[in-house]
Amino acid sequence: MSWISAVILNIPLFLTIFFDQKADFCMEYWPKPKWLPKAYSSTWFFVAGIIPVMLMTVLYSRVVYSLWFKREGNLENTQQGVMKVRKRVTKMVLTVSVIYGLCWMPNLTIYALNYFSPSQNYGDVTYITSIVLVTCNSTVNPFIYVFVNQKFRVKMKRLLCCGKSWSNRVGVSNDSTRHTNDGTNTITQPTMEE
Repeated sequence: MSWISAVILNIPLFLTIFFDQKADFCMEYWPKPKWLPKAYSSTWFFVAGIIPVMLMTVLYSRVVYSLWFKREGNLENTQQGVMKVRKRVTKMVLTVSVIYGLCWMPNLTIYALNYFSPSQNYGDVTYITSIVLVTCNSTVNPFIYVFVNQKFRVKMKRLLCCGKSWSNRVGVSNDSTRHTNDGTNTITQPTMEE
């Protein structure tokens, strides 16, 4: 459903964008009436910015409250372990959400202001900086996972060590059972030749 919504939300952009050779930049050309680009940029601002940030703020504040501030009686060791894991996962998801807001809101704000304020221009330093922030949002998530999640960190170390993975090596087996083609198994003593 979210992919369908994203495609529908981007259709007007696909129909209005063109490359301006004078500006050496992709621009949007909106037909009249003048309220169309304002409505479209405002929709993006609310659908991709304000609504998700508000939802994340409300929902994660409830989760944080119940995990850190709501006191329950004495917990058993297994329950304490589960709470510790939940807190760690919550920290990770909260960090990803905060970085989403910090990276996307400047771009969405500039995009909306571009149609409400004539002082905003595509291609200026603030716009390019906001595009860089949006791009950084996509690249920073793996680093957050490495920083917060120990299992992810171990897997990334193994992946980046280029074949120096210790857990995937085939070990020497002392199995003395030989499987034969006739369906019988024979037991032999390992020799030096094996």
